[in-house]
Amino acid sequence: MADIARYGVPLAQNLAATGVEFTMKELVISRGCLLSASKDANREIAVLAAGTEGQTLSVDANGDLVWGTPAAGHTQNTDTGTTSNTFEVSSDGAVGSLILSGANVGGDFSTTIQNTTQSGDIVLTLPAVTGTLATEAYAAALFASNDALLFKGTIGSGGTHEIAAFNALTTYNAGWTYRVIEAGTIRGVVCQIGDLVMAIVDRAGSGNDNADFTVAQTNLDGAVIGPASVTDGYLALFDGVTGKLIKAGTGAPGTMAYETATNYVPKSLFDANSILAANSDDTPAALTVGEQTFVGRITSGNIAALTAAQAMGILWQTPPATKTTAGTAGWMAKDANYLYLCTGTNVWARVPIATNW
Repeated sequence: MADIARYGVPLAQNLAATGVEFTMKELVISRGCLLSASKDANREIAVLAAGTEGQTLSVDANGDLVWGTPAAGHTQNTDTGTTSNTFEVSSDGAVGSLILSGANVGGDFSTTIQNTTQSGDIVLTLPAVTGTLATEAYAAALFASNDALLFKGTIGSGGTHEIAAFNALTTYNAGWTYRVIEAGTIRGVVCQIGDLVMAIVDRAGSGNDNADFTVAQTNLDGAVIGPASVTDGYLALFDGVTGKLIKAGTGAPGTMAYETATNYVPKSLFDANSILAANSDDTPAALTVGEQTFVGRITSGNIAALTAAQAMGILWQTPPATKTTAGTAGWMAKDANYLYLCTGTNVWARVPIATNW
């Protein structure tokens, strides 16, 4: 009996159809095996061989225990028990549970969930407000449908697009925005570094036009707000009182081009050795200064180039009556007998004039 216990299990089984008739039976059980009774009238006990890794026990159509491979899973909203539009990751529905609503969520989550190896916890933080959990495609469609500004890169050497390549683009959507990193003509507009170029029309490979884009000037170096065009060489005039607008002056290039040209002095009046002088109000005229002359004005005369005699007539003073007569240093005077020189304020000296030499 000890040998039987080591290698097998002795069983007493009633196999008689009626009455009692016990029969001894020895079953040898290997590792992983199970004892199982058939469902038929005899209910014969037998050894169920060990299953393979991953298999599970189940009852077959005959009511017998069998090993089998579990089903791969179920499809949401199709098989019994999962027909709700809501699938809870946490079955208790407590705060913090992630609930995916099939009626509101677009896209296929199976690729992300089933085919990703996750070494740690997956943490999803949802906003504490009522809303819709959307896919990337859903969000992108919202941007496109509302022509929202979407930064797409840079234009210029070393940027997302070279200038020539950008000018040849045929596919873009309204709202696509680019920053200029190289000065040049972009879509027909002279652009500076820092300007923004934005598409205002959708194109899908054809029909592109420079008018599909607009430029926002952010670099104001050299920017001028004024008329659409001017004549080269004309002066710029302020337009209004703000100091922020200019307008073009009138008149021929090379002149002082104001609104009218009546209050200027032409450069043609300034000949060699000439100055401007006015003998009456608001009437300047050219005055030529000859050699060995002074510019001055004699009694009852106008500004003129004076001769030496006229200049001396201005310089000679009335002879002083005494040596303390009022006078300014440097004054000179003469009479038939003496030359007088004022050497200081109200101080005169004199020397006789020799007539016998």
